[in-house]
Amino acid sequence: MSGLVNAQSAPTEAQASAIAVQFDHSVGVDADTTPTEEVSALPDGTMQFTENSVPVRVPTTSGWEPVDTNLTTSSDGLLAPAATDEPVEFSAGGSSLIAKVATSTGEWVDETSPFGVLPTPSVDGSVATYANVLPGVDLVLTANADGMSEVLAIDSATAAANPALAAVNFNVTGTDLATSAGGPSTATASDGSTVISTTPTWWDSSDGSGADGPQGESFADPVPQTDSSSTISLGVQSAIAQHPVEYPVYVDPDWTGGLEAFSDVDKGHPTTSYWEGQNTQNGDLGTGFVAAAYSPDGVNHTARSLWRMNTSSVEGKHIIKATFDVTEDHSFNCTASTVDLYTSNSFSSGTTWNAQPSLIQLQSSATVAYGESACPEHSVGFTATAGVTTAAAAHAAYVSFELHALSETVDSSWKRFLQSASLVIDYNTVPVISTTTPPQFASPVRSCVSDPGSPVLVNGTQPLSLQVTTVDPDAGAGVSVAYSVFADGNPTAIQTGAAPAAAVGNRTWSILANSLTPGELYYWNATVNDGTDSSPTASPSCYFEVKNTRPGLPTVVGSGQTSVGAPMTVQFSSDPADGVVSFAYWWSDGAAATTGPSAPSTYFSTTSAVPADGAAAGPVRYADSVGTSGESAALTVAPIDTESTLYVASFDGAGNESLDGSSSSSSLDVTVSASPTVDYTNGHQWELDGLPALSNPVVDSNTTVGTGLTNEADLTMGSTVNTTGTSQFYSGGVYDSPVFSFTASPAQIVSTSHRILDTTQSFTATAWINLPSSAGTAKETILAQSGATNAGFEMQIDGTGKLQFCVVPQITGHTEDCATAPTALPLATWVLATGIWDAANQQVRLLVGNSIIATSIQPHVVPSGDTSSTGNLLIGSDFVSGASARQWVGQIDDPAVFPGVIDSAQLLRLSLFDTVNP
Repeated sequence: MSGLVNAQSAPTEAQASAIAVQFDHSVGVDADTTPTEEVSALPDGTMQFTENSVPVRVPTTSGWEPVDTNLTTSSDGLLAPAATDEPVEFSAGGSSLIAKVATSTGEWVDETSPFGVLPTPSVDGSVATYANVLPGVDLVLTANADGMSEVLAIDSATAAANPALAAVNFNVTGTDLATSAGGPSTATASDGSTVISTTPTWWDSSDGSGADGPQGESFADPVPQTDSSSTISLGVQSAIAQHPVEYPVYVDPDWTGGLEAFSDVDKGHPTTSYWEGQNTQNGDLGTGFVAAAYSPDGVNHTARSLWRMNTSSVEGKHIIKATFDVTEDHSFNCTASTVDLYTSNSFSSGTTWNAQPSLIQLQSSATVAYGESACPEHSVGFTATAGVTTAAAAHAAYVSFELHALSETVDSSWKRFLQSASLVIDYNTVPVISTTTPPQFASPVRSCVSDPGSPVLVNGTQPLSLQVTTVDPDAGAGVSVAYSVFADGNPTAIQTGAAPAAAVGNRTWSILANSLTPGELYYWNATVNDGTDSSPTASPSCYFEVKNTRPGLPTVVGSGQTSVGAPMTVQFSSDPADGVVSFAYWWSDGAAATTGPSAPSTYFSTTSAVPADGAAAGPVRYADSVGTSGESAALTVAPIDTESTLYVASFDGAGNESLDGSSSSSSLDVTVSASPTVDYTNGHQWELDGLPALSNPVVDSNTTVGTGLTNEADLTMGSTVNTTGTSQFYSGGVYDSPVFSFTASPAQIVSTSHRILDTTQSFTATAWINLPSSAGTAKETILAQSGATNAGFEMQIDGTGKLQFCVVPQITGHTEDCATAPTALPLATWVLATGIWDAANQQVRLLVGNSIIATSIQPHVVPSGDTSSTGNLLIGSDFVSGASARQWVGQIDDPAVFPGVIDSAQLLRLSLFDTVNP
């Protein structure tokens, strides 16, 4: 990938991988970054996904920033953490509001105080302390990465005896509350989004425990809780009375958005849920055994820790390595003991010791002891490759992990781990060959056929270019493609080759010309590799047969007496053994000839696909409805001059063009009469060269009375038309003629009073024109027939000084087809311009001067449902979007329009200022 700029991040995996490989450092993927997730491209072409159990970053207007729980004053005067993914706001005092917690959709849940108006808090970092909400009782609120903690700190037995602590009622507004048995409370907003109040617990000051959670071998015990639809009621006094305590005592109901799940289960409290880690509020999860003798509550405790990690980003990926990392911040002592990491079935807020998930597979073990002064806290890494591989292969959105002490009967097994764990996964997306863009022959263009009974045919005298499209969102240095060619029935490749590593997309490789035996059946397929993985299977096999011999010349049969531009029926046939699939046919320009040119290779050759039946490309049309006997359907064509030759070439399925000796085409000579419609009985001409001056109206050479298409149509000139303009056609000045002279402004209108052409049928439009010494850069129109919205045809210059003739459909949704001259018109020079719409041959032709040989030919098919334009003929202007436009600037002489196709003799007479009639 060229033009790469060194950067620390990139929008997509493909871009990040390319930068990482070229500049040899990891690169983050912006599109895959979330508060808990991050994807990085690695220099070896693979990717790394990191999932955190709690948010570690937040989005800001300037990008991602680390979580910052320090409290600041919010816009509404409350206290809020500087940057967290789970918005919370705390009371600033002076009201009964305790806190506001936002759901994932931004709905707010308000919690109000059972203690009346709160005092102004003291703030220390992320902690707001509201002193003496009851005598000897402080309310301590702490902002966390995933919500908040809420602790009542009771400093003495006297304070604990306060009757107000018998039932502490926290009121919740903005939601409906529901509590699961033994589990947390869920507050549901009107839009269905939720926040969770985790199971309330309490602990005392044993082992140095404080408001931030139990320490050492101390445990958090459940607090009796009853809920209504808007109230959480805690039985604080009855909880504390369960066993002797060391004051202060701490009671903790928390709120969290619950982005990810973590919990622990405790055999000492077998029916209690500790969803979101409330066995130890300090962000710790317990694992192992503590005997009653060491437990301040005098109960044996056996704990196991659980985490649920999102693996949706690696669904279906090749997992190279996965590591589960968590910090051990307490152990019973510094004697190392073994803890095992398992994958488990899913768990929920209802998970307890008595209802815990079953284990699936042991991942790895670690023998460690960290968290004491002699063995400080430390990160512990567990290999989790097997479990993540299984989850990725199953396209699982999550994987659950559970930590067990190897021995759950000895005190030395007791450990605490931070809830903020991370799962780091190195992975690679296995490259594949696209199924939406199937394999094909790029040259000659052929589809891939997987049926050996109907292979595609190719000419093996040329290189055969094979193509597949590669897909790999983390392509790194690119992907390579290995191609193999087989003779049918032989499993060993007879030719192999590769498209070297490059960006994903269309990749080609060519079989050498003349390297395969004609008449034999072959197939090819391909695999793709990104430097780490190969596609799991090869592409579909594409069968083909080599055919190098040309078909013989076709037979051409024509029938019917006709005239120039009038339809006649022809049919082509070939030897069925030649396998002809298409005929190309075209008329010669000018007099009949015994040998015509072959079909232009740009339209049909061994390197292009067979055109659709009836398709036209310039002068050449195609017929690909070929019967089993080698014959075409009956076709309608029309001679383009009184002496015309129809040339026909045939092509087989391999793209071989017919050949017989030196000729590649057959011919049919046609001698016909002139077009019967190109005369003044049916058409119209306004001859100016015999007039002494222009007078209004300008009389039509057709004098048949009436207002039909073939009746007289005199030209009416607007008041601004110059009636005195003349031009000297011969340098000697012998012949001087009045002409239409048009300037840029004011608008000058010259038109008939009624429609004179059916623009869906064949017609000819012609005029002598003279551009001034400087041509404009906008379109300027010589002749047009107006319609309901746009003209039905236009003869004009195109804005670059080139003459063009256009046929314009009147039905919406179809564009005009224009034959445009290859070079600009000469300036200050009289030129005879002629446009022909040949409906039988479906051609728009442009003639310049007295030559019947077209300067330009454009195919045109009348759209289904199209109708003729119904307006007046315009001289020197156009009709566009319902209004007059494209004023001609220059001179026009002897304009004429005729139904039918003009022949060379009639064109010559017009060029000599004669009539078209013989």
